[in-house]
Amino acid sequence: MKGKTRGSKKAVKMLVASMQEKGFRGDKASISHCDNFALAETLKKSILEVWKNAEIEILPTRGLCSYYAERGGMIISY
Repeated sequence: MKGKTRGSKKAVKMLVASMQEKGFRGDKASISHCDNFALAETLKKSILEVWKNAEIEILPTRGLCSYYAERGGMIISY
């Protein structure tokens, strides 16, 4: 667990900061969401503010990934 946040705005900020720490350079990224397209879109916009040329796709989770992400959760790959 990276940290605790209250609210989706802080969670998105923490995710973007974590991507910077881990060396994301604005390449390809994938956001899989479990019934939470709005938050996935917000995260995509925040990533594009930092890395203008990033290629980001948003996908719904399926099968086992839905179980791990849980309803409202996301899995971010980069």
